[in-house]
Amino acid sequence: MRIAFFSPILRYGGDVTNAFEIAKKLANDHKVVFINSEISKKYQRLKKIPFKVKFLKDIKYPLLNFISPYFYLPRYYEIFQDFDIIHSSTPRLNMLASKIKKNLGIPFIYSTHMVPRFSFNSYQIENTLLYFLVSDWLRRGIKNANAVITPTNFVRNLLKRKFNVNSIVIPNGINKSLFLRSPDQNYKRKLNMLNKRIILFVGQIRESKGIHILIKALNIVKQKVPNIILLCIGESPSPKNNKYYLFLKKLIKKLGLEQSVKFLGSIPFEQLISTYSIADLFVLPSLSYEYQGIVLLEAMSSNVPVVASDSGGIPDMIIDGKNGLLFKNGDYIELSDKMIEILENSDLKNNLIKCANEIIDKKYKWEIIVKKTLKIYKKFA
Repeated sequence: MRIAFFSPILRYGGDVTNAFEIAKKLANDHKVVFINSEISKKYQRLKKIPFKVKFLKDIKYPLLNFISPYFYLPRYYEIFQDFDIIHSSTPRLNMLASKIKKNLGIPFIYSTHMVPRFSFNSYQIENTLLYFLVSDWLRRGIKNANAVITPTNFVRNLLKRKFNVNSIVIPNGINKSLFLRSPDQNYKRKLNMLNKRIILFVGQIRESKGIHILIKALNIVKQKVPNIILLCIGESPSPKNNKYYLFLKKLIKKLGLEQSVKFLGSIPFEQLISTYSIADLFVLPSLSYEYQGIVLLEAMSSNVPVVASDSGGIPDMIIDGKNGLLFKNGDYIELSDKMIEILENSDLKNNLIKCANEIIDKKYKWEIIVKKTLKIYKKFA
């Protein structure tokens, strides 16, 4: 089968990892090509790509490249006449995929991992414009695709309400062997944390991730587990996020937790794996719209017990008391109770880890994800 993947920007992230891993495995038996606009080149972070990547010439001027998907990119449709199927994971190329389907009769599968949320920003009109455009690109993809794939029932239900479409749930997967390793004691020594119990958060430093809820919970947990420390890994605050970052720093100072919370910023993948290996507990306190939470799979694959809020698609992944613990969205007191429960109960911790591994092997292996995806291809190609 000849498959064209219309990919997101080749950098680390759940949607990219999903497309990349599926394409990598399919490339063993099929012809696979990754397609994106040339303006995405400067954002590329992935280096070792085991299949062909083609960048389409695009309009590079700001604002004009927002309307390029409507009249410029679709003109490339003829070069895809030898393909059997188009699988898009990026809204920006949905009009091109739609034209290929209409003019050449080639089936179009669309995977979406998000539903845009409107947030008017009076001092940055570009963000408001982008919201409307992405929503339209998404709508066109959903309307014209032969099948729509979502990672969780939460996203599936959002699309049903917003666009009245029935989608197929296929979760993102995980390569467990990348994360499963013995604790990196040398790295822990380098951080000067050999005698610390480490709580880990991985994600963007923004309010919707609920980091302030975790810091408030940490303040309570520290009364029972005094040698605890929170490591926050995520993108360094941009000017837009700076206000929230400063709020977190003030909160930390107010609670006297300056020595108990460390922001490590963005770190290399190998360092991230080492950090997972030394963590005693992973917490994802998201307040809203956590579509799946790949970091939960990463933590569970690293044999780290997880506590997460009941927000968004998280309950699709975490069965409370089985492969992790859930707490009510925004309730830092309940979160602190769940954290203490795991930190003080080794039997509970071990049972959660054991069950998490079993669920990953049954549901989240890439081989399983690819098999389900290929079944959809064959239905239409």
